[in-house]
Amino acid sequence: LRSVANARDYLEIAHAEVADWRSALSLGESHLRYAEFLFGEAAILESRANELAGDAASEADELRQRAARVRTRGEEHLAQAMPLLEASNAENPDYTFTLNLLASGHALAGRSDQALEVLDELVALLGESRRWKNRQLALQEMEVWQEDQLRSNLRDDIELEVESLGLAATL
Repeated sequence: LRSVANARDYLEIAHAEVADWRSALSLGESHLRYAEFLFGEAAILESRANELAGDAASEADELRQRAARVRTRGEEHLAQAMPLLEASNAENPDYTFTLNLLASGHALAGRSDQALEVLDELVALLGESRRWKNRQLALQEMEVWQEDQLRSNLRDDIELEVESLGLAATL
């Protein structure tokens, strides 16, 4: 959490200097990751509060208040992340990493419909990529290192596609 928070200052400077899709993506990812950490911390605090019984009611209330403050900070970071990720996606709409982050952000914000739309787009792009790479492997003669790299990229596409379908299923 501290590493993500420390990186944000540098990413904000970079984005101010060169406001392109890459700097927007990096800064947006930083805010999204920080929001995820904060939501996780809030959930842990709420769980601890629920475990406290009877005599520790004041401690439980304090934990719930702390969880609410942490969740609010997470919502603020999520609200900062989404426009940056959307701007990055607008400039480079076929970048699967951005689409994955956008879908995660929408899901984290409870916007299942938007998350599913982005996931549909992502899965379609990954399917096209997978088909192209399979054709290249079947039809092209290439050096062993090139084939290994293409197979590695194909595995990455498949893993991201499975992850995306899993997120869609949970939504």
